[in-house]
Amino acid sequence: NELKGGFLQYYPGLYDTISFVIVDFLLKIFPGKLVGIHHLINLTFSFLALMGLFLLSKKIFNHEVAYLATLLCLINPFFFGHMSMNAKDNIISFALVWFVYSTYMYCINFEKKRLGFLILASLFMGFGLGVRVSFFIITIPIILPAIVFLILNNNKYQNYLSFKKISFDILIFISISFFLMIVAWPHIHNNFHVLIDTIIVTIKWFGPF
Repeated sequence: NELKGGFLQYYPGLYDTISFVIVDFLLKIFPGKLVGIHHLINLTFSFLALMGLFLLSKKIFNHEVAYLATLLCLINPFFFGHMSMNAKDNIISFALVWFVYSTYMYCINFEKKRLGFLILASLFMGFGLGVRVSFFIITIPIILPAIVFLILNNNKYQNYLSFKKISFDILIFISISFFLMIVAWPHIHNNFHVLIDTIIVTIKWFGPF
């Protein structure tokens, strides 16, 4: 019997699973506050996205730009209006901002701390994919410049850049990201072809995407 869920089969359930665990725990402390708890969880991830944006802007530019960028994001109706009620788009924002930050830190710390930031980037990529498979598409403008950066700085990192190390990093990145994408996706556990269907649906920009 094929497990089907309509359009829901195209959505991995990582965030829903995490949210369910948190809600189940908090309901024991605050019974009858189901809706409020859901809103609080979404709001927390939204504020964490703003925190990531602030840190990224401060790292690349300065404090003034970081404050301005964070404020403009906060007062943007498309972000502010969804902070507590949207369990998809603002979570995607959280994953994207922290993926960008981790990737940036991976590049500039390639000589010393690359592995730690690689794991962080993999976790945030996996978290984003665990919400929506099409998340990968919006990370391409981040991944490509990172590759170009490493190529252009080949002389600086020549003692660290090697086929073996790059292959190792790619393997870790793909393994962690893919695992997080499918770990809470019951439809794909029953039928791996669901992933192919989801990719096709995403490319056609049809359905929930």
